[in-house]
Amino acid sequence: MNTRHSRVIHHEPRRAAYPAIDAYNKLTQYSSAAPLTGEAISQAMMSEAAWNDPQLIEQYDEKGLTPLSPLLSSGDYWIACNAESSGPGDWDGRQIRIGGTAQGPIAESIGASPVSMEYGETFEALQRNTVDCTFVQGQVAGSTGLLEVAPHVKLFEGDRMTGGATAAHVAGSRFDELPLAYKQIIFDAGVDMFHGQLASTMDSSLQAVKDVQAADGTFSSIAPEVQETMEGTQEELVDGLIEDGRIDEDIREQLTGSAEKWTGIVEELGYEDGGELQDLDEWYEVDSVDFRPLGERVFEEASLAHRPE
Repeated sequence: MNTRHSRVIHHEPRRAAYPAIDAYNKLTQYSSAAPLTGEAISQAMMSEAAWNDPQLIEQYDEKGLTPLSPLLSSGDYWIACNAESSGPGDWDGRQIRIGGTAQGPIAESIGASPVSMEYGETFEALQRNTVDCTFVQGQVAGSTGLLEVAPHVKLFEGDRMTGGATAAHVAGSRFDELPLAYKQIIFDAGVDMFHGQLASTMDSSLQAVKDVQAADGTFSSIAPEVQETMEGTQEELVDGLIEDGRIDEDIREQLTGSAEKWTGIVEELGYEDGGELQDLDEWYEVDSVDFRPLGERVFEEASLAHRPE
């Protein structure tokens, strides 16, 4: 089995312990799926949303944790399979490994059977055909080698799949014992953390593309009717969160407005896509993009109000 490792180490919150974070995990579909700018926009807007939500920050505080980056993404979700599909009906009965609480209902909505397992088990299951597909993010796909055994990748057309906000960067309870100047230095390093997370996502996505190419795999769009069904299920999940009082009733408007704002900032800072995801090796190189200027804007507009004082 491939034993690559991601450069970024972070905390993956459990649903029961962090219900607000689990809710935001189901709200990441309101921005572009563009391979570079889409990742930048999503990372910025979800970070800002997390910093601006007192309930989410309180869930860290209650556990003696200090959020440094309260919500992180490892990239947009794809569905990677060990065999090509020829049409919408091919999903019926397929075993799909799920990576989060949103994906069980989504898999079931298209007739597939969701399976929960660790990534190490997933590699072997795909290799042995006991599992057909897996939901996977770019950062994970490239750092684990999963696409070596599941090289047929299905993507949403134009939009993101939900579930992308999967982690956080936090400090433990002894953080408060540090001198103020030290705490500020660590907190201010959030700009570098922001850059590192995005760069790691892009670099791993590049490796994932190379893995697909080496395995004679494919990138293709999910059939429109299947995408429509999946998107409908995503919105039903949002409706459920609103009904349960876990998020604001106007959350869709908040996030679409935020996506527009950060789309403008990303364009203003000069970030752009040089092509499609499947051609990433033709227009992106490892460590070739500095995301710190965007991280500084996120720091100024969202993080700064939480800086230790």
